[in-house]
Amino acid sequence: MATTAAPALDEALRLIRLGFRVLPLHTPTHNGACDCGKAGCPSPGKHPRTMHGATDGSADEGQVRKWLAMWPAANLGVVLGDDIILVDIDGPEALERLRLLVGEQELLPRSPTVATGRPGWHVYYRSPGKARSFDPVEGVNVKTGNSIAVVPPSIHQSGATYRYAPDRVLGALELAPCPPWLLAMFQARPKKQLRKPGEPIPDGRRHNTLLKMAGAMRRQGAAEAEIRAALAVANQRCLPPVSERDLDVLARSIADYPPDPDPVLGLETRRTKTARRLLSVRASAVKPESVSWLWADRIPLGKLSIIEGDPGLAKSTITLDLVARVTRGGPMPDGSPGIGPACAIVASAEDGAADTIVPRLMAAGADLALVDIITGAGSEDDPGLVALPTDAGLLEARIVEIGARLVIVDPLAAFFDDRIDSHNDHHARRGLGPLAALADRTGAAVLVIRHLTKGTGGSPIYRGTGSIGIFGAARSVMLVAVNPDAEGERVILVSKRNLAADSPALRYEVRSHRVGMAVETSRIEWLGESSHTAREILLAVPHVDDDGALGEAEAFLVATLGVGPLPAVDVIKQAGKIGIAKRTLYRAKGTLGVRSAKSHGADHGAWEWSLDPTVPRADLGDVGDVAGWGQS
Repeated sequence: MATTAAPALDEALRLIRLGFRVLPLHTPTHNGACDCGKAGCPSPGKHPRTMHGATDGSADEGQVRKWLAMWPAANLGVVLGDDIILVDIDGPEALERLRLLVGEQELLPRSPTVATGRPGWHVYYRSPGKARSFDPVEGVNVKTGNSIAVVPPSIHQSGATYRYAPDRVLGALELAPCPPWLLAMFQARPKKQLRKPGEPIPDGRRHNTLLKMAGAMRRQGAAEAEIRAALAVANQRCLPPVSERDLDVLARSIADYPPDPDPVLGLETRRTKTARRLLSVRASAVKPESVSWLWADRIPLGKLSIIEGDPGLAKSTITLDLVARVTRGGPMPDGSPGIGPACAIVASAEDGAADTIVPRLMAAGADLALVDIITGAGSEDDPGLVALPTDAGLLEARIVEIGARLVIVDPLAAFFDDRIDSHNDHHARRGLGPLAALADRTGAAVLVIRHLTKGTGGSPIYRGTGSIGIFGAARSVMLVAVNPDAEGERVILVSKRNLAADSPALRYEVRSHRVGMAVETSRIEWLGESSHTAREILLAVPHVDDDGALGEAEAFLVATLGVGPLPAVDVIKQAGKIGIAKRTLYRAKGTLGVRSAKSHGADHGAWEWSLDPTVPRADLGDVGDVAGWGQS
């Protein structure tokens, strides 16, 4: 690898006329070594060929001509002097570390810039006065005085040529003043660096740190393999280290995003918009892959699946049974091999963690240390409800951070944000699209719960609440229903399968179970196969509630919640006392648009129900004595 003498001489003479002192540098060889001949040279192509280093820098054109005649393949360097500061950024990782240090201040104002071959950057600024070189963060060197800067058209150790960024040629663009953040560092001259190179990354900051670093690299055009290699290096500082699989997933996820069109322009903006273009891949370049399963022929990994049915048929309990099997690495309900042990995530909009979710997990034998229960989104001081698709990125980050293999969303409709109308096909697909995409990127199985509509019979495709687009977006849909052949039994069967052959229906019962000394809960008892199909079940079993029972439940909710928000557990308990089935109560909750929210009062964190103020309230006198209980 070598520069050509004519361009190098022309640039050297140009720089001399700008007032720089120039000197010849050694050159990298074809294998990345240095032609100085020193084994393991720490600065290939960056140190002077002359005896006295920077002191030999010359503004004598005759001397420079002699040097380049003697060493026509030499790299070029300039001595910065006290009037110039060079910010030397050793690649995207270093750039992101500097960005984290500087915060919201303008990072690198427009000034002459050289793109090196790592990729890295040299940005030139006017010095505020005599200063000393220092390293603000790992991989970033602030150079001045007798420091030497390699300039175009020199050759980098990687084989790339140093080049000026468009419209940022040294001498053609005036040097910008020293950035305020850098000036403050010069003036403060801290005895201790603000961020030590190689500082450990503690648990709780690992994922965000790696994510930001990978994102910065991708914005600069780094490929998946490059990002993965950099993550492996940074992971050595993580306490404890992130798993190799999670690093693979993170690198693959970030590499799916388009890079900024100009890696140098990316220095000035947090994200540069890229032109929209059609993306495609030749079928011949696609390597066929077999489907991976969380539950063979029922729940695929890396895909979106649905479990649906009427309220009161233990859909939530079934999902927690599956969570338990994943966390302990046990077999699936039909005896097929499971996966794990692995982490799982549970996002429930209606069940409390302490009184429902955790007791059911314990009854199912879950490893609680591997279960993440989502309690909201936002800050610790002001948590809000998780909303899709808005918070899909936060959910994906958590999946990657803990290596979750199963994600439960219960029920789906409660997590759509205000912009999504689940009955609109376009809206439904827009809301589910990010969920399906994050499943694909992370390899986790995402299982969502939804209820059935009123009525009996018909195709399973049309019986779920919301748009048919929800059914269409899922790769697998499972239906739960009452077993018409046996009182007290239910069945679960696959009503849609895109990726597998038919699988038999399974029978199950819900059994009561005591956790510890006093906590009553429920668990699933699996009973074996059933010969029923989804269409047979829907035709044979009427919808669970008639309009009379539903109307009574609606009247109850209007009366009890008319006094204001109340704890959900109290509302459910009182409804049971007057003979209203829980499944009917939940149907009434849906038809009235009753809201669920976390309490901010004395019972902080518990779920509360409240009426939507836009829904007209019934006359409390129409509902008899049920209005009085909430005030007793």
